[in-house]
Amino acid sequence: MKRYFQLTTASEKLTRKGSKHEQPEIRRMQIIEAAMVCFGEHGYNTTTIDTIGKQAKLSKGSVYRFFSSKDELMLAIIEYIAGEFDKRFENETAGQSYLEQLETFCRISVEEVIEHNALADLWFQIINLDFARNTITRLFKKDLAIITNIVTGGIEAGEFRESAKDTVPDAMMAMMNGSFLLSHILNQEEKEWLEKFKRSWQLLKSQLIK
Repeated sequence: MKRYFQLTTASEKLTRKGSKHEQPEIRRMQIIEAAMVCFGEHGYNTTTIDTIGKQAKLSKGSVYRFFSSKDELMLAIIEYIAGEFDKRFENETAGQSYLEQLETFCRISVEEVIEHNALADLWFQIINLDFARNTITRLFKKDLAIITNIVTGGIEAGEFRESAKDTVPDAMMAMMNGSFLLSHILNQEEKEWLEKFKRSWQLLKSQLIK
């Protein structure tokens, strides 16, 4: 997959609000964004708090005032990306059918992977580290619960097949995460990955609809 990075602008949005009370939140977001750049470019093990501080144009002491360690900062990045996904999903699925909700879940997942693509290598570096395992497991279970609830709702509404409850949630999680892993291993271009993902979704959708 083509590698590139698009920096988020959450701290810029906070700055435009202009409240003095928001200054700590601005600083915290500034550090998170800088860490995303550093981790994406240099990897987790090579990046230091000093490197992150320089990227954020802050002293190392200023970084430590918000985050006690590099591990804590990495967890904050994971939680931030997950939180942005949740907000988008809630906003974009209002009034949608159950099938449309699943399609939106897939689309946002793909867009988030593309936006934070430079962190792909980092993901594989930290996924089995002790400090990150519990957080990652919790977020995976949350996503699985969201998909399961949508599928259950679709079955009750007569939109999906009864058998979908036992197969589709796990299959959908496997499709999304497996395609991401495969694209990374094979170093597929973004266009090629997206086309294969769309075909996989069409196949999975055929198992859903009555």
